[in-house]
Amino acid sequence: MKNPVFTGAGVAIITPMYEDGSINFDELGRIIEDQIARSTDAIVICGTTGECSTMTDEEQLAAIKYTVDVVNHRVPVIAGAGSNDTDHGCALAAKSAACGADALLMVTPYYNKTSQAGLVAHFTAMAEAGGIPVIVYNVPSRTGLNIAPETALELSKHPLINGIKEASGNISQVAKIAQLCGDELNIYSGNDDQVVPLLSLGGKGVISVLSNVAPQYTHDICAKWFAGDFDESLAMQLKALPLIKALFADVNPIPVKWAMNRLGWQAGECRLPLVAPSAAVQAQLENAMQDFGLRRILYRHLKYDSPYNTYVNEGLPPSPICMPGKNAIDAVLNYEKHDYIFFCARPEFDGYHNFAKTLREHNKNARAYSDELNRRKIK
Repeated sequence: MKNPVFTGAGVAIITPMYEDGSINFDELGRIIEDQIARSTDAIVICGTTGECSTMTDEEQLAAIKYTVDVVNHRVPVIAGAGSNDTDHGCALAAKSAACGADALLMVTPYYNKTSQAGLVAHFTAMAEAGGIPVIVYNVPSRTGLNIAPETALELSKHPLINGIKEASGNISQVAKIAQLCGDELNIYSGNDDQVVPLLSLGGKGVISVLSNVAPQYTHDICAKWFAGDFDESLAMQLKALPLIKALFADVNPIPVKWAMNRLGWQAGECRLPLVAPSAAVQAQLENAMQDFGLRRILYRHLKYDSPYNTYVNEGLPPSPICMPGKNAIDAVLNYEKHDYIFFCARPEFDGYHNFAKTLREHNKNARAYSDELNRRKIK
């Protein structure tokens, strides 16, 4: 029996970027903190959703190392380290492991592809180069190559090959993998619309795009299943289907990055060749997000002369808002129905920690960051 790398919902996290296309590490840190605060069970960095295909090795490793440092062992960090060049994949696996990742996600070779025997040789070489647990990734719609259940069985015999992210969409195939491999290969759904079906076959969770915009909800789908509340887990899965459909109405991560921007995150644009979604896709996303109940996240930055006064952007209630004050916090949160508010202050201010504590006591959705340490744990 192999202990799973994680159980529940691991977010296939986006990579926020500046206008020039460089990685916005500060925003990545804020997103990671919010994910952990909202019960995400693992962070999957530099996967397809993270746009690893258009990153240099140096950028990819920098993003992995940054994520490992920010997470600081609070949840597992799984680093994308796949390649269709086995030698390159081995080097990337070793360097990703050296960054401190807890596990590696490895996709099948794409474009050049290989045979089923070649898959075993490819994954074996990369797993041994990395030296840490591996989740192999089966996504034939992107790679043109399927991991057959019998090949999954062969891979499961390797002590480092811990799991499979199954995104074939073929439930019968997943059932066969579960039958053949048992507890020697942990199964994760790679499709947000098939979380409950895979859990019913013994799956350990999902590597999720949906978790970017609804981390607590996606975690709860899994948590309720594991707690035996199957009816509620199923109901949550079904409720999310229109939003999931919208998030895949264009090539991933185009829709989810647009959605994150719409929710108030500074996600930026995708790198070429990915372009902005069409007006029709934007309208589909907007409608699905509203129907699902997603709300914008509002940032507030404190004036430097006080840890208790905020700047108020154009169109918001009059400034200053004095802190702490329950009515003031709630007023801003309720303005245009925002879900979260982040007040940022410098840690050297007298009373900063009391401010952060009071803020959370007044409203659980109000959070304080240090302006200089905003990628660290929420106070």
